Amino acid sequence: MAFLAELQSKQASGVALKKVATKDGSAPLQAGFMTKAAVDEYAGYITRFDAERWIPLLKGHTPETQFVEVTLEEGRALHALCEALDSWKSRVGSAAWAAAAAPCDEAGVDVKGALAGLVAKVASAMVGVPSGANGRVFARMSCRSAKDVVTARLTAEYRQRLQSLKDCLGAAPDAAAEVSTLLDASTALLCQSDAAAILETFALSERVLGDLGRALNYPEKWCQHVVLREWFPVHVGLEFRCFVHGNVLTAVSQYNYFVYFEEVAANKDTIFARIKQYWAAECEERLRRLESYIIDFAFYPDEGVMPEVVTPSHPSASPLPAGAAFNEKYPNLTVIEVNPFYDTTGAALFSWEADREAIRTGPAELRVVEEPHAKRPEVDPEYLSVLGWAK
Repeated sequence: MAFLAELQSKQASGVALKKVATKDGSAPLQAGFMTKAAVDEYAGYITRFDAERWIPLLKGHTPETQFVEVTLEEGRALHALCEALDSWKSRVGSAAWAAAAAPCDEAGVDVKGALAGLVAKVASAMVGVPSGANGRVFARMSCRSAKDVVTARLTAEYRQRLQSLKDCLGAAPDAAAEVSTLLDASTALLCQSDAAAILETFALSERVLGDLGRALNYPEKWCQHVVLREWFPVHVGLEFRCFVHGNVLTAVSQYNYFVYFEEVAANKDTIFARIKQYWAAECEERLRRLESYIIDFAFYPDEGVMPEVVTPSHPSASPLPAGAAFNEKYPNLTVIEVNPFYDTTGAALFSWEADREAIRTGPAELRVVEEPHAKRPEVDPEYLSVLGWAK
């Protein structure tokens, strides 16, 4: 691809790449140095991985989904709301933003009023999602989710869960358990029950702001949806990121690599074998047209059984399941996401620089956190204040 050749040429010649201000590792980082032709090609490539493109290919192997059309005018309106909130955030500062109980109200942004028609469409479609009838859906836009949103709701959810863990342990959890609890809290807030709240979350997201901005640059190709997915109670320790290059599975990594999960480390070989088998049986042919991609899988128990993954600070009452016992506890696999095979997608425990050949050619290996971190795990800067680690 031309944009890849241009990028590699600039890297080889020592030309610095301009980084745009972003919190998310999967956001495009090359803005400002590409030719327009290369930017257009990159935008077309990214669009190949919009939810509308891959979810239908994996029907029955990924959560049930409803697509709600976003008209071009609705897209422009939502983008304008994103810009207004981003401007307000710049004025008040990140600390005030994170502490705001109702940031849209405090910024004077009426998402429900501005997008009344879209709110109604989303509310109507929610009942068509199996878990939606109970007010439980995972919502995202065509390109990505709004998982980057950090507000006072996350802080409150995290503190409540951390207190419960303290009560259970009878002592203060260590740093790894704090991060695991934060991941649990963040995941829980992705379970949405109100259409207006879904669109407010989108309006608060820098990811959505950037993705809509890119899509709006090509109005003649506009195709955007609110994507409503069945909610699965997947534990954050049971998600895995897999790299496929040239329709060959080349690498697999623990997705949430900030934390050591004893159960995951103890069952590494079993997990690796299950993922390889599932990908070959259910995904390889269905996704062959993509050729190269990054796919996220999650293990989950049978319906009605909530998963518990053992960490050193959160011991289970039962022995660690291993081998066949692990398979019995977590008999199901599902596809969570399909992403571009490009270095704007996070590489988890691999590195796009140090492990580029391994990611492209294999041989396939699974990397997990093998032992507890010797020091406090590094987390994204915006989460430091939530954890109480900010200096």
